[in-house]
Amino acid sequence: MTTMDSQARDLVQMFFAQCEPIVADARAQWRTTGELDRITVSQLRLWAVDRAVYGAHAPYGAGRSREVQEWQVLDRWLADNDHRDLGQ
Repeated sequence: MTTMDSQARDLVQMFFAQCEPIVADARAQWRTTGELDRITVSQLRLWAVDRAVYGAHAPYGAGRSREVQEWQVLDRWLADNDHRDLGQ
């Protein structure tokens, strides 16, 4: 497992800890098979973008580079592992 894999998987876990996925069994499916359905991938991408935008506009500014970098890692990992969203 690469550093990117580890970071992306940690972000997916954070998403499931902070958000309620639209698809009822998405969390269980991720835990058992590592698969993500298209709706959950879309929701995950929106969550990551929201974190990056908020971090970029936060008054302290320290989170900006971290949250933007995390979004980029997650987005690339999703694409590299063929996790498609509703627009694909």
